[in-house]
Amino acid sequence: MPLLSDQTCKITRHVLDREGLAKLELFHERPKPARQDGPIVVVEFEGLRYVVDGNNRLNQWLATDGPIEAEVIVIRPRPQADA
Repeated sequence: MPLLSDQTCKITRHVLDREGLAKLELFHERPKPARQDGPIVVVEFEGLRYVVDGNNRLNQWLATDGPIEAEVIVIRPRPQADA
């Protein structure tokens, strides 16, 4: 199992608008978040960004009209040469 550390992964913070948020890969369509706060957490792998925390919030937000902006934390593996 891969180890998540600052040597194996790079973590960055972004603010995405509706268009950027809609491009994230979601695991379900349920729009019933337990909370509304905190960033969306995604893991980037082979060019795709998978939501690992915030699926419900994101589904709810995308179902509404109007502009959306949200903080997104992206975790991506570092190339072996950087490790």
